[in-house]
Amino acid sequence: MLNPILERELKTRMRTWKTPILLTVYLLLIGMILTLILLSSNVTYGYRSQGFDPSIISTVYDVLVIFQMILLMLIIPVFTATAISGERERQTLDLMLCTDISPWKILFGKISAALTFILLIIFASIPFISIIMLFGGVSIFDILKVVLYYMAAAFMLSTVGIFATTHFKRNITAIMMSYVILGFIYFIPVVLMIIISIVTQVANMQGLNDFFEKYVYEIVAILFGANPGFGLLSLLNNDPFEIAYLMISRQTFLSQLPTWVISLVYFAIISSIALLLSKRKLSKR
Repeated sequence: MLNPILERELKTRMRTWKTPILLTVYLLLIGMILTLILLSSNVTYGYRSQGFDPSIISTVYDVLVIFQMILLMLIIPVFTATAISGERERQTLDLMLCTDISPWKILFGKISAALTFILLIIFASIPFISIIMLFGGVSIFDILKVVLYYMAAAFMLSTVGIFATTHFKRNITAIMMSYVILGFIYFIPVVLMIIISIVTQVANMQGLNDFFEKYVYEIVAILFGANPGFGLLSLLNNDPFEIAYLMISRQTFLSQLPTWVISLVYFAIISSIALLLSKRKLSKR
């Protein structure tokens, strides 16, 4: 039986004018970026051209995938950051909690509704990525891996929005706090990495420098693993950590894992904590 919260959300969301407009704007952005990348990469030529270099297509694919991930990281929290606070502002939350629908069904119904729309815009953008397949270098399996990773990242980002919307009463506050939480995930590791670099240079301790040089991959993985963009790197054609994989000769646990696996572990931990805290808050009402 379909979750009643999901059924109601799908009916109300798909009937509004915001959904087709948002989908259209999203696809226009993807199409515009793809066109600009192809033009700037000299993939398209005039009638006097002798051809183009197909090797540039892999770079075009990487840029497009990263750009789409950035868009998803920016827009996904909005879909769930108003899920509960919106019900509270409309004074319908108490009525919903008085029914026999459990808090878990409410939370997963709201998340499923957001993920359904995210899945819609992801699949709607696949034809743009598939254009690159005409030039070679990208397979259907590569696209499938990226789409599945998108969905895993979308679930984690949605749970952060759910956490914010259950703990803050107003929509604008919940949206702002969801971005604040994600800001810590995105930018605090950068600050810590800068501090570590400064400390290793100022301290001038050979043992400390050797430690950070030896375990730089593990340190970067621990700090940046929760960032969806970090795990996405290992799914690209031009993986910046590919050389690091080949150079690592030690047999540490993290050194044997690609970045997307590390990110998925972080996603599971963050999502579990956010859902448990959200359910606890919702049950106290």
